[in-house]
Amino acid sequence: MPGSHGTSEFGGIATLPVKSILSYPNLGSGEIGGFVLTLGLYKWDGRVSVNSTGVTIVGTPLDLSPFLHFIFQIATMLGFAAASRVTLVGGVLASNIVWAATSVVIAGASSHIEGVVLAKTAVTLETGL
Repeated sequence: MPGSHGTSEFGGIATLPVKSILSYPNLGSGEIGGFVLTLGLYKWDGRVSVNSTGVTIVGTPLDLSPFLHFIFQIATMLGFAAASRVTLVGGVLASNIVWAATSVVIAGASSHIEGVVLAKTAVTLETGL
């Protein structure tokens, strides 16, 4: 239904009508570098950062339905360190991943992000020059 996506709770940019299996509030206190993440809804009250270790998103063939998603809702800023990487394992599709920040998203030089990236204010891709 047009106009039905999003809520005022999350600035109208990030809540989608999807089925998620589990909810993970404030995982790692916002530092998720080195984590292996499975299907679900991840929500943080503050900023989230991925260090140079990167993050791995793992799924199984049962998780690959177009109605099952990996949703990352961040109340402020999302940052990816230089040379960090989001790695997909088990056939996970980038189209089933949504990163949404109510402030900015900053991708450090040579970082690699998989998924749809939404930001209310700005998305900055650093070059390292």
